Amino acid sequence: MARAAGAVCPRLRRHRRGTTHAGDAYARVLGGAFASRTLAAQGRFDESLYAANTALNSWDADYGFEYSIRSPQAPLSGVLTGPFVDTLRVTRDDLAARVATLDRDLRQSGGGLLARGRWQLDQNQFTEAIATLTTFLKQQPRSPALTEARSLLHRAQLELALDLAAVEGAHYDPAKALAALHAITNEPFDSYIATAAVAEAALKLTQGQSSEAEALLGKTLDQWVTAQRDLNPPLSIDADVAEIRQVCFGRSAICRSTAAPVGMRSSFRRRCLASSSCVLMSQ
Repeated sequence: MARAAGAVCPRLRRHRRGTTHAGDAYARVLGGAFASRTLAAQGRFDESLYAANTALNSWDADYGFEYSIRSPQAPLSGVLTGPFVDTLRVTRDDLAARVATLDRDLRQSGGGLLARGRWQLDQNQFTEAIATLTTFLKQQPRSPALTEARSLLHRAQLELALDLAAVEGAHYDPAKALAALHAITNEPFDSYIATAAVAEAALKLTQGQSSEAEALLGKTLDQWVTAQRDLNPPLSIDADVAEIRQVCFGRSAICRSTAAPVGMRSSFRRRCLASSSCVLMSQ
């Protein structure tokens, strides 16, 4: 929605007035951080960056590296997918990372779309994020951020597929989950593609398709090793360690240990979303 020139939301006006009180860093940091979130929700990412940067520059280490508002009546999140975020807590590291990421996004052509897709992912709005990031990829086919945008798209697709695979979830449908995971694995390879393939193999195991699962996992691990080797050519000792690990453990043991007795539970979902490290362990 278009805004009149110079229009500023009330929360940002209050935040800017608060920056004149030089002695109250606590209020300025939390005010800036919360204003940044509100502005991002409105799609006003330039102003969101300004507010976040002001909060970061106002940080007083005497208060520590985490500012928070404790509320014993804060509702628990009922969302099963995606990471849990304490919205009443601000850490300096998270704030610095937000400023750096948002600044990098907005320097790109079409960066507003990239920032929007990233924000939607953080809000667990995976369907919307897929639409936004797909639009970015179509409109900016030569963007330097193309690889990152595609990776974010894969993450959103994976989150939706894992939601279908969660036995405690409201959308549990193993057949659709298997189809969704398989569709993801046909995309250009990255850590989320590897995770989707591991999840697909695990789901196949629960359905008695052990040979297909083992073949898929073996193929995925080979792709992962190749991708890592392309980025970091191994030293001779690295190759020796990888060979010893393969002899000691092998893929079959890894494949068997991935199986879940009934289905894919939310604890498995969390392991899947961190499975870059899981796959690395199997190298």
